[in-house]
Parts: sequence; C-alpha cells; structure tokens
Amino acid sequence: MKKLICAAVAVLSVLVLLCSCGTIITTNTERDMAQVIVKVNGDEILKKDFYNIYLNYVYQYYYGYGISPSDSRYASFFKNQANSILNTLIQNKIEEQKAVSLGYLDGLTEEEKKECRDKAEADIEQAVRESALSKQTAAEATTAPPATETPEPTATPEPTETPEPTRTPKPAPTPVPTATPEPEIAEKYLEEARQDYDKGLEEAGQTREDIYKQYYMEKAIEKMKDALSADAAKISDDEAKQAYDTLLSTQQTEYTGDPTKVESATGTIVYYPAGYGRYKNLLVQIDSTAQSAISALRTEANTAKTNSEKDGISDEEKAEYLKTYEEKTAEADAKLNEELATIVDRATDLLAAATAEGADFDALILEQGEDTGMITTDEDGNRVVVKDDAAYLIGPETSKYVTAFKDAPLALENVGDVSGLVATDYGYHIIKKVAAYEEGAVPFETVKETIVNNESTKAVDAFLTDLSTQWLQEAKIEKHYDRLKDIIDVT
Repeated sequence: MKKLICAAVAVLSVLVLLCSCGTIITTNTERDMAQVIVKVNGDEILKKDFYNIYLNYVYQYYYGYGISPSDSRYASFFKNQANSILNTLIQNKIEEQKAVSLGYLDGLTEEEKKECRDKAEADIEQAVRESALSKQTAAEATTAPPATETPEPTATPEPTETPEPTRTPKPAPTPVPTATPEPEIAEKYLEEARQDYDKGLEEAGQTREDIYKQYYMEKAIEKMKDALSADAAKISDDEAKQAYDTLLSTQQTEYTGDPTKVESATGTIVYYPAGYGRYKNLLVQIDSTAQSAISALRTEANTAKTNSEKDGISDEEKAEYLKTYEEKTAEADAKLNEELATIVDRATDLLAAATAEGADFDALILEQGEDTGMITTDEDGNRVVVKDDAAYLIGPETSKYVTAFKDAPLALENVGDVSGLVATDYGYHIIKKVAAYEEGAVPFETVKETIVNNESTKAVDAFLTDLSTQWLQEAKIEKHYDRLKDIIDVT
C-alpha cells in the first residue's frame, strides 16, 4: 500500500461503518484510541490513526463480500491486512519526517497549496456522493416491491490481497459492455451525507484545514521523491536500445508462435503479426434485458448442438437435439431482429454523422456511443475516448470477439475507413479503422520515447524501494503492538 490517502474518505467511511454496522467491530473509548502504538523517531502513531484506516477496509470487505474479522475463516486475512497497514503507517511517517527535514513541505508554493485544496475538496465531494448514493439506494430498496422469486444463494468469494487504496484500475475493454451513466442523486441525500461528513470531522477532532494539511504533505512527499530520484530517472539511449532489443526478441518468439497473444499484451508492443490493426467502435445497444434473453437462447441452442455431436447417442436423440438447436436459434434471431428494428433509425442517423465529411468519430463515441470499452478518464478525471493505440486490436487470428465484430473491421482497407451498420446480438456497431500495423518489428525510434519512459519508471521504483529500506533501517522505531492484541498476533 502506498499513502493511506485521504483521511477525509477514511473518516467518512468509518463514520458510515460505525453508524450503520456497529456489530462488525467494537470501538473503544476515546482514551483507548489515544494510546500510542508506534513511535517513529519520537513521533507518535496513535491507535485511532490505525483504526481510521483499518475500519475503512473492514467496511469495504463487509459490504463487498459479507465477511468480517469476527468470522474465524478470515481471521488471518484481516490480521495480515492489519500488519500491512501498520507497516505503511510507519513508512508514511518516515516519509513525512524527511519531507519536513529536507524542506519540501515548507517549500510548497501558494499555487501548489491551492491545487492541494482543490483536490481535497474534489475528493471530499466524491466521498459525499458515494455515501449519498448508498443512502438513496438503501431508501429505494425499502420501498421497492418484493421480488417474485428468491435468488439462489451464492458462495462468499474468497478475499484477495489487500487492495491498494488507489483509483480503481480500468478493466480490459470488451466490444459490448453495458453503458454506466453517472447516477442521479437526490439533493436531500447529498445534504444528509454532507452533514454526516462534517459531523465525522468534528467527532474525529479535525477541521477542513487539517484535511488540507494532509494533502500538502502528500504533495511535499511527491516533490521530494521526484527530486531525489531525478538521476535514477535518466535513461541513456544505449539502455533504452538494450531494453528494446530484449523486448523485441521475446515478443517475436511469442507472437510468431501464437499471433493472438499480441491482443492481450499489456505493455509496449514492438512486434506485430501479419494483418493487425486498431479499431474504434460506435455502438448503439439493444435493450439489456433483450440482450440477456437472446444470450440465454443462444446458450440453449449451442448446448443442444454440442449434445447432438456426442458419441453414443441414438439417431432420434440427435435429431431432437438438432431440432432444439434450430428452434432456439430461430427464436434468438427473431428476438434480435425485433430489437434491432427499435434502434435502426438512431443507428442509421449515427452512421450518416460518422461518414459525413469532417466527421469527429471520437466526439460521436463520447456523446452517443454505448461501448464503455471506448471510454477512459484523463488525469483530471474527465471522460475521454481511448487513444488510437488503445483501441481494439484485431487481426486474422482473432477469436475472442463475435464473428461479425471481427470480420467487419478486417474488411476495412485503409486507416480512416468506416464500416456500415454491423449487427450483433448487442446492437449495431459502426467501426472505424484507426491504425494498421506492418508485420514485423516496430522501429526503435517509433517506440523510443515509450521505452525510455517505461525504463525510467522501473529505475525510479527500484531507487525509491532501496531508499525506503535505507530510511527504515536508520529509523528509531518503538512498537507497542500489545495495544492491538485483539487485531494482530503479538510476538
């Protein structure tokens, strides 16, 4: 875990946790929370500092997975998480001390401080909105009509590693995701959440200025790390070329053996198999309920087809399976055509707009497209269309997409070409070819900047890891973990 971030978010989450789910974990008295659990070079880390973070994670796992520290099956998981939080609190404290002693905190400009305050307010508002949405969702659930059927219980998923308290990573794109518009939240729930937040700050003995100071410190630490790692960040041309050659050798061997592996590449691609290009998708979806119904019919049809090919079945059984296959396929096709008819006018208008002279395909995707795989966020959190080099990578060997979504792109000859309406079980696609790759190695000069940046990032990470270890070894650390004996194993 990096910086345990935004006490604003943590305080709010803890408040919600304690108010709405007090049975998860028992909080102690104010005096107990003021106990020192660690001293780092004389600076104290209090029990409440730990709990502000720990309870936030307990909240996430309770509402996300239905598990808590009181469940013996997950006791060791939560103890490991608690130890990780403690180690991070110590590391953060050391970094804060260094940022002060080396002058980076006092060296912040007024402009930098204003940026910190603006970011803090944006994060607070986001936390408020999330809390308000939870309130609204809970209120709506109590007034919703009862379900006609009781869903089958599902197994509680096993928790994975402790999540990093950072932005949620963007999922890998798919050609047919469901659009997720920003939910509307009633003002009364927003106001209630704001009041809860202010109350939480007051009960925690904090003010807005205290929150700002934490953001100032995070900025100072960021500047300190950038300055100290500046030399490590410098990558020579020879180092970059060596990294490129190594990557090229690996990818050429791998992608020659299985061209489809290039489609799942997560880093810089320096070798392309034959026939690959990048494509953007302007999607007009059919109704999501209809999508599910069509998918169910296709599954039934495919299952029947598979059964018809089994060894040892009679001719009568085979005929019956094939009959089911044909019937379910016909039902699915009929349902699809019915749904496509409801969106064809809109899709036709979009096609006209997409193929008009001077058309801005990205703007159409952003404003009217329904493929969330085409949308990402920029550094300021704004919705933007993915860059061309992050669009769908499709080639002759591609098999992970439905046939029509593969064949239509490959039929486009030139970069800039736009398809007609391409129907799939998800709706109508309008596809634009945005890049074409020649078979073989990507010239070093084409990817040099990216290679340099990647190598620089790795070098900086290694430098900072070593520096962090050094600072930790030099620090005078006094632990009182016996005051957390109900949370962690004390040795």
